[in-house]
Amino acid sequence: MAREELKWQNIDADDLPAAVKKSFDAMVEAEATFKTDLEKLLKAEGHMPEDKFLVMSRKGKRLGVAFASTPRGEGGAGSLKFKTK
Repeated sequence: MAREELKWQNIDADDLPAAVKKSFDAMVEAEATFKTDLEKLLKAEGHMPEDKFLVMSRKGKRLGVAFASTPRGEGGAGSLKFKTK
């Protein structure tokens, strides 16, 4: 079976129609609340070190979690500087 290649497009949320933007904003808020609640639960039950940050990825109904030393976007692999010749 041939794999379909996906062509991703970045859409600025501010360019969405008002009704869709409202749904988008609600989704972002709900995801942030969920992440905070999950992090508190994992720390309270001893599954997560207190000095780490939660990193999540989602695929369908499956949730992947990892613990990082820095919050996303503040250091870590994403901010490494590479030397160019």
